[in-house]
Amino acid sequence: MDFRNFMEFEQLHLKTVELLAGKVGECGLPAFDTEHENQGTEKSLEDGLLADCLATALRDARSIEMDLIEKQEAPEIGALRANMQRLNLLKERMETVNKVLVELRTSYDSVTARTSSLHNACERALAAQTALSSGAEQIKANLYFFKQADFIIKKLSNTGKLLVTGQAFAAILASIDECLTFLRQHPEAMTWIRIGVLADLDASMEDVRARQSELQVDYAKLGRVGADEDTFNLLYGVFASRANSIKTSLAVAEQRFAKLPEFQSMLAECQTAYFTKRRELLDPIIQATLARLAKHIA
Repeated sequence: MDFRNFMEFEQLHLKTVELLAGKVGECGLPAFDTEHENQGTEKSLEDGLLADCLATALRDARSIEMDLIEKQEAPEIGALRANMQRLNLLKERMETVNKVLVELRTSYDSVTARTSSLHNACERALAAQTALSSGAEQIKANLYFFKQADFIIKKLSNTGKLLVTGQAFAAILASIDECLTFLRQHPEAMTWIRIGVLADLDASMEDVRARQSELQVDYAKLGRVGADEDTFNLLYGVFASRANSIKTSLAVAEQRFAKLPEFQSMLAECQTAYFTKRRELLDPIIQATLARLAKHIA
């Protein structure tokens, strides 16, 4: 069926509907009359049955007409209907896909942020590791000279096996020069000298106190006097001799590092420590002597 025939059929359909609607309007119920109540009731029943039959006929006609329209419509219209159905289905699927894409985008952003944070943390850890490695290498290089100093002290202490004419002695002298050069270039290394001097002073002081305690116990057991003379020998003999060796070592260091401000500060600190410890040893003896003199004079 072409488009022209379809339009003619549509016009006939509209006229049929108008005629049927008019007939339905003419078949309305009559007005209520009390005088002809029984006759009116029978007439109403007949009209109701007629209206039901007419409505059923109209529905059947409409159904048959729709079937005919679907069968007689152009193929393009059927294809258009099918395409509309597919389009609606595609829209539904597209909405579902968009929701999934939004969820994936959110998950991707979250993973990207975490990955970026982890990457930054790894970079900071690598930078810290590099700095620590550099510091460890620098410390290792600086410790070499202090290890050499311990080695030199051991070798020079073993004078019986050290030959001045041997290669070992020349190597020791070269190491000494190398260590001295390091000390000149790194004045903060004077701390090592200061620690050594203070340690020797502490050891000397503890040695003197230990011997004083032993002398007091011995004289108390024997009931003898003379502890003051022995204490004098300890203070001006043992302590002084050990302090003299420290002074000699500082004098040797002063010949090489006298111009360094760090050495002057270290030397002043060592001298202050020496006089402080010396005073701690002498104060009890001086106080005891003054007390005896005051008692004797009184």
